[in-house]
Formats: sequence, structure tokens, C-alpha cells
Amino acid sequence: MDCGGNVVVTGLFSGTADFGGGPITSAGYVDIFVAKFLATAPCPWDLNGDSEVNVLDLIELVMSFGPCEDCPADLNDDGIVNVLDLIALIMNFGPCPGTPCVWDVNGDGIVDQADLDQVVQNMGPCDGCPQDINGDGIVNGQDAAAVATHFGPCP
Repeated sequence: MDCGGNVVVTGLFSGTADFGGGPITSAGYVDIFVAKFLATAPCPWDLNGDSEVNVLDLIELVMSFGPCEDCPADLNDDGIVNVLDLIALIMNFGPCPGTPCVWDVNGDGIVDQADLDQVVQNMGPCDGCPQDINGDGIVNGQDAAAVATHFGPCP
């Protein structure tokens, strides 16, 4: 990925391939390619809109494999969800650029046991509180799981 969030992929192909700019035909048995996929949205790889590219987005993409017209999983807009889209998604696993570190409940720059403890201590209805990681108005196991899976320094 370059500094603009664009993804550059290299590989081999034979026959005909379309990387979003129209079909190209191999000049021989196998040719190499370099494809650049532009980041047209702040985080186009986040298919479910949770501000993080993760296994949930991967599942959504894989379930969409095949011909596709105007679907979010077609990350390179070539009309088909395939391995190129999968590569682009995998290369961008993690929080979306510019995403606040919502898992750092106490604001110390590190997601750790102290943050998880705050979530557990505030379980129940809670509209707009920092322990409600997913913003559904209830602090529960989903919020605790979100914190527990992000232990470490904030990005």
C-alpha cells in the first residue's frame, strides 16, 4: 500500500485478465502484471462499516465471489469479485486509516486489561459512554470482545 492508501499488486497471469482497465492478453505462456487499486473511499476494504478491515470483511468478500455489478466487495471495480479483491482486502487488515482508538477506553494510548476492566464494570444500558465500543447503547460481551481483541498500542 502506498501513502495514499492505494494498493499495488504484482503477480503472474496467462490468457486474458482484466484488472479494472479492460481486458489484456498475455503475450506468451505467462506474463507478469502490476496492478494499482485506488483508494476511492477512506477505507473501501471495510465492507461491513465497522472501521476495521477484519475477518468479517473477508467472509463477506468470499461469499460474494463471482460476477458482481456495483457491489462493495468488487474492490477493483472489474465486475467480478475474485482473488485480486481478496488480496487487496488482506493487505489492509487492521483499523481503517484515521480511525480513533475506540478500544482505549481510559485514553492512555494502550488497549489493555485496564480498558477491559472498565468495560466489564460498566455492563448494562449506557447511551454514549466510551465503554459502549459498538455504539448500540448497551455495554455487553460484544464490547468486551472488541477490547480484548485489540490489546496493544493504539495505531
